[in-house]
Amino acid sequence: MKNIFFKRIILSVFLFSFLILTGCIRDLSLIAKSEPVNLVPRDVNYGYYNFVVPDNFVFIPEKSFVFDYDDDVRAYVVYGGKASVTQLVNFFNDYMPEKGWEVDLNFVSTDGIIVFRRDERLIVIKIIPDVAGVSYLKILLTK
Repeated sequence: MKNIFFKRIILSVFLFSFLILTGCIRDLSLIAKSEPVNLVPRDVNYGYYNFVVPDNFVFIPEKSFVFDYDDDVRAYVVYGGKASVTQLVNFFNDYMPEKGWEVDLNFVSTDGIIVFRRDERLIVIKIIPDVAGVSYLKILLTK
C-alpha cells in the first residue's frame, strides 16, 4: 500500500515539474539571451498602427489577440525580452515620435506605462519586469 502511495507522489511531482518546465521554455530561452547594450528598433505593423519594438524581443502569440476587420485593427500583443524598464522607456520615447506618435502619458515606477497618440489612435505600452530578468511589453492598440 505504501509503495503505491509513494509511486503516485513521485509520478505527480514528475508530471508537475514537466508541466512547469514545458510552460517556461519560452521564458528560459529569453533568459539565456544577454542584455543588449543598445536596443535596436524593429518595425511592427498592424493595420494602420505602425510602431517599434526592440529587435531582441520575441512576439508571444499565445498571450496576444489581434482583431482585424478591414484594416480597422484592435489588438493586445505581448513581447518578451531582456532590457530594463528604464532602457525600454527611453527606447520608446526616442523611437515612437519618429513614427509620428506623440507621448500622451508617461508613468514609471517598478513597471512602466507609456501612452502614445496619433490622430484618434492610441498605443498603450505596459512594461513589466520579471524576477528572472525578462521584461514583458503588453501593448494595446485602440482608439
